[in-house]
Amino acid sequence: MFSKGNKAEKARLASLIKPGETVIDMFAGIGYWTIPVAKFTGAKKVFAIDINAEAADFLERNAFLNNVSMKVEILKGDCADFADKLENIADSIIMGCLFETEKFLPAALKMAKDGCIIHFHRNADMENIGRIKEKLAGIAEKSGCEIAFIDTARVKSYAPKIWHIVMDLKVRKKI
Repeated sequence: MFSKGNKAEKARLASLIKPGETVIDMFAGIGYWTIPVAKFTGAKKVFAIDINAEAADFLERNAFLNNVSMKVEILKGDCADFADKLENIADSIIMGCLFETEKFLPAALKMAKDGCIIHFHRNADMENIGRIKEKLAGIAEKSGCEIAFIDTARVKSYAPKIWHIVMDLKVRKKI
């Protein structure tokens, strides 16, 4: 997680968060994305969710040490379990899980406001990007949403021919 390859992605992400936004970090861990977003952007509120109670405890300490405790609400548990509580509140969502991230997309779509940008991270062979996009579009359709693919970028190499990628998805809620 603390790879040099993530440095540019952290800066890019911070540049995309607009003042006053509500942000959800669905896999917050110790605050790798949460702390910079809370500290260096104009985000109004950051909901940081993690299933690992020990990591969430460290996140609480990190938020305190970085003077962002008032902007960060830590939720301990599975991110999918908070979809109802956080329904339609997110302007931006960070999905920083690299494995089978798409299985959490329905929860993200439920938490997203219309127009929300989801920063969808995943490991992938670049030849499979088209299939991944089709799968994500299908999940969105089943969730009553449409997604537009704004950007797809390589974050860093993960293994031979496998990249850590990020796709920025703009959510449109169907009425």
